Amino acid sequence: MIQRLLQEIDAAINNFNEFVPQHQRDIFKSVQALLRDIEVSRSNVKNSVTNLRSINSFVTQFDNLISNKNYQRKVVDFTKAFDVVSSLQNQYFSSISADYTPSKVLAEIRKQSIESTINSLTESGISANVSEGVRGILRTSITTGGDISDLEDQMRNYILSNESGLGALERYTKQITTDALNQFTAQYSATVTADLGLEWFEYVGSLIATSRPFCVHLTKKRWIHISELDTILHDNIDGVKICSKEIPCNKKTGLPQGMIPGTNPDNLSVNRGGYECGHQLIPVSKEMVPANIRFKFENDTLPSDESARAAKVDMKQIKKYPTKFDESVIDMLSRPLNINLDAGGSVSHYEYTSNTLSIVRHTAWQKSKYKQEHVIYHEFGHATHAQRNIITLTHVDPKFKKLYEDARTLVIGNADKMDDKLRNLFFSDDHKKYGFEHQADFKEAVMGVADTLSALTMGRFGAGHDWEYWRTRPNAPYAELFAHASEIYFGNSVMFDEVMKDVKELLNEYFRNEIIENSI
Repeated sequence: MIQRLLQEIDAAINNFNEFVPQHQRDIFKSVQALLRDIEVSRSNVKNSVTNLRSINSFVTQFDNLISNKNYQRKVVDFTKAFDVVSSLQNQYFSSISADYTPSKVLAEIRKQSIESTINSLTESGISANVSEGVRGILRTSITTGGDISDLEDQMRNYILSNESGLGALERYTKQITTDALNQFTAQYSATVTADLGLEWFEYVGSLIATSRPFCVHLTKKRWIHISELDTILHDNIDGVKICSKEIPCNKKTGLPQGMIPGTNPDNLSVNRGGYECGHQLIPVSKEMVPANIRFKFENDTLPSDESARAAKVDMKQIKKYPTKFDESVIDMLSRPLNINLDAGGSVSHYEYTSNTLSIVRHTAWQKSKYKQEHVIYHEFGHATHAQRNIITLTHVDPKFKKLYEDARTLVIGNADKMDDKLRNLFFSDDHKKYGFEHQADFKEAVMGVADTLSALTMGRFGAGHDWEYWRTRPNAPYAELFAHASEIYFGNSVMFDEVMKDVKELLNEYFRNEIIENSI
């Protein structure tokens, strides 16, 4: 949900600003025509009453060129994003707190944010921040008798490009749209945070070439307790000093460079990294925070190994299944895992927000002991990568990302042949040849390999999850590959030996070295 929220924000901002460069070019063509009405003498602009009186008319026409029907339509389309964002936030907060109900205050925040954004992107905002520049250029050229060609060049540089490489309108709308939607999102979150008494935040958003050092370090830190807000603003971020070479400050404000003057611990969640900051300080439930981080703020010391292990998962529940699990797997987890053996729905899954492994005992599950065993390995894998922050909705560990690319390289040249082989195996009667007593178990084993192939080719080859699943679920290919790695390590991987043995060995090595031998 968080990833989708960020995607909707970015899409709305990009959609509006992609329209602006061509709009600026159209405006400049019309401005060139307007300049022909300026009185000149021997190519110099005349310092005349007529020219001076024409400035207001020129600027009014310039305003109208900007705010034409297409531009106004784009403004209306952009403001629709406020409704989308608030709806997504309502869904998110409902998922992490049963006590959440959208308040009237939130509706008022949305209403005022939309009104403010419309004002900034139209009439008064455009006049003050874009059109006044045109007025200044005209006045100077008229009063100094500048060359008419120089006046046109100045207009071209102002309207189409400047020192930042952007035209005046584009530079202005980029800042307004970015700040309007991101600050609305942040203010909405801050209001809910106070209402629900949430104490933890996740700093999310992509890093780009122009990301400020403050945001770079805070994105790396990721999880922030409410008691740390003053520290990360004025002292240090995980040992990296504020106002140091790594995180330089504005000498006038004493704040990290780029921050809005007046930013303090109370409004940091709204102002974030400053103007045009695309990051969000998203409030989260404490259960979403890794235990080794959370315990630093809840207790003076971490719990003893024995009590921590006992709290993580009820092995009696796990042992109801024919798995090879023992107490050692508990160390793969970082926080308590709930297990629901009678989940509703049609698909077994790991629920991130409630930290629950939900098992659906449908007909296919009942017919296959292999499936009964491997569904535990698979969903336990999802719990592991989520809890240990290897793969989440907004993050993929670089080491696992490289593993994914290496595995993809191994299959991509032969994916079509693997796909044909899996199809032939699935419809064959070769189950006893591969050591399976029942055909249902054999088919489940083949499908496990097919779904791995699908994850590595984004649904182009293989079976299981379809292309739409890979396209719409953030980081799903990484997450499913990890879950299959868990199956390979703990379960029967004979069909991987038959179809993609080199991938199996790669995943096995990673799981053994990075998960089992590097347990928490």
